[in-house]
Amino acid sequence: MGALTSAYFWTEIVAPVLKIAALSVSLVGLILALGLILRGEATLRALRGMNRWVSTRRAMKAFEIPRSAEPRAPASRRGIGIVVAAVGAYAIVVLALQFDAGRLASVFGEHPRYSAAAIAIDAVRWMLVAGSAAAVAVGLMMLFAPRALASLESLGNRWVSSRQIVAGADSMRTPLDSLAERFPRAAGALLLVLSAAAAAASTLMLLSRP
Repeated sequence: MGALTSAYFWTEIVAPVLKIAALSVSLVGLILALGLILRGEATLRALRGMNRWVSTRRAMKAFEIPRSAEPRAPASRRGIGIVVAAVGAYAIVVLALQFDAGRLASVFGEHPRYSAAAIAIDAVRWMLVAGSAAAVAVGLMMLFAPRALASLESLGNRWVSSRQIVAGADSMRTPLDSLAERFPRAAGALLLVLSAAAAAASTLMLLSRP
């Protein structure tokens, strides 16, 4: 039943929408090609007005400022350590001893043991158990070995700015626009041929039976 539903959804909904989208894009390409051939300067002027660059560096600037959420008072760190260790220990007990991955897989209609869903759920469960054990270790270090934990935190608290990594990718480059401005008629002719072929293919796919 699920396979039939997926096939119906693809053939009756997704595929027609994709075909219409492909035909629409090819028609836009035809209009643009005719504009470049017949009225090249006006078309290029309209395209220049549409080329507005939105810098991701400015949009993501607020997220790139390092902010520290570490408590300053040792007493508050000890309290947080108790909470972290207790929550981690409770999670280990629940996940390792009380959680049944097979029962959850059977809820989704899968085999409780020999199915991909059961294996995935069980793998996630043990990953959470490992994370809970790490939380217990961190909580105990906050209580009994704060200096060792501070050394680990100093190694891990290294700020890596994504703005610096992707700095070159945020520069605006329009090589195709430059070629179209230099050779508008040739670019329009090439776009006309490609768009006409795409429009013909999209029309044939749209009229053919799935």
